[in-house]
Amino acid sequence: MTYLEGIYVHREERGKGYGSRCLRKLCEHLLTSSQSLCLAVNHQNKRAVDFYSKAGFEFKSDYETIYLR
Repeated sequence: MTYLEGIYVHREERGKGYGSRCLRKLCEHLLTSSQSLCLAVNHQNKRAVDFYSKAGFEFKSDYETIYLR
């Protein structure tokens, strides 16, 4: 399993296909040495959820981040 977090495309560059192409190439590369990919996304960010769904990712479960001091 490879875990992806913090994938970001600058606001001014969104909608130009850069994110989709980069994510596709990254996934192709990572899947040569890993059986599956997992990523975390804020489920309230509909645009991000739609982006990952379009890329072929499927929702599996919720998670919660807890910060300890």
